[in-house]
Amino acid sequence: IVFSGSEDLGNGMKAGFKLSGSPDGSSDGFGDDQWLALSGDFGTVKMGRMETFSESKVRATAANDASDVLSNEVAGNIGERSNGVIAYSSPKMSGLQFHAAATTLDSTTSQTDDFDNTDIGISYTNGPLTVMVSQADGYGNDGASTPDLDLTKTKETSIAVKYVMGDFTVAAV
Repeated sequence: IVFSGSEDLGNGMKAGFKLSGSPDGSSDGFGDDQWLALSGDFGTVKMGRMETFSESKVRATAANDASDVLSNEVAGNIGERSNGVIAYSSPKMSGLQFHAAATTLDSTTSQTDDFDNTDIGISYTNGPLTVMVSQADGYGNDGASTPDLDLTKTKETSIAVKYVMGDFTVAAV
């Protein structure tokens, strides 16, 4: 279930929100995406619960997920959906776009949350070709029932290339 909306604020600025949840029986209810966004000539700033660029776009290229929202992408240790994310995406400049996100220390004990992570990336789109590179740096979740704050800080670099030819798409991550 997804509730989303946007409002034109004038002078090229727009505000938006998304509240989504999956009927998967989890106790989180609406525990998928929960964010607010402000966009304009400066780019887009989003705050709330979401996946970072590495997970939602770069790794999602490997999934059969044209919308990049089904969360069936290649999993890494860091960059997954978490609370306390502040993300920025620059405006596109000749097909080039910059992305950055920071995740604050999350006080919850959900095994899907990340801790003190940063995520930076660039994407380039020219017609049917899209190339994305990102690096997530931080503490991941090892799948234990309780997150371990003493995990070793790691870096994960992801690269994706996608080429669309009509109804046919070739992608590699």
